[in-house]
Amino acid sequence: MAINMKIELFYNPTCPVCPHAKKLVKKVLKKYHEGRPNSERLYDRARKIIPGGVEHRLAFNYPFPLVSKKVDGCYLWDVDDNRYVDLLMCGGPVILGHNYPPFIEKIMEVLKTKGPCCGITDEYELEAGELIRKHMPSCEQVRFFQSGTEADMAAIRVARVYKSYLANKGKRSPGNDLGYEKLEVQLYS
Repeated sequence: MAINMKIELFYNPTCPVCPHAKKLVKKVLKKYHEGRPNSERLYDRARKIIPGGVEHRLAFNYPFPLVSKKVDGCYLWDVDDNRYVDLLMCGGPVILGHNYPPFIEKIMEVLKTKGPCCGITDEYELEAGELIRKHMPSCEQVRFFQSGTEADMAAIRVARVYKSYLANKGKRSPGNDLGYEKLEVQLYS
């Protein structure tokens, strides 16, 4: 029922191509359903637990999203063992492809020698920051964040500090611990 209702939205009776397009859409949707029963089953299950059935809108595909089984290189496999070229690559951060061997080897080396997380500053942070600054000289300082939300909150804080800086004509305001004689903004976690 939902498939037919969605197809009707695309149908324009005055368009000479539409009768053929309607048949094609039905055929494609039928093939999609038939070739991905496990993704459809897991999506139905996820809708009972996760609002909308997916954690973010990038993951949703009509009529239901694919559920991944594994990724490697430029490929993604769904739980029905269909292979796809992954053009999304996690929305951008996987620029070397999935499971790039030199990257995985280095991560495993660090995990074995240092552990997964210590919660305090590490030399790798400094080295990464220096590399960024080397290739982007206009970037004087670097701050790493764990999520886009955390980075957005920091950007808002920087904007508030700058606005206060302008309002106070570059002078420190009483009780302000951010000290911006040269607009050096410190972000406290």
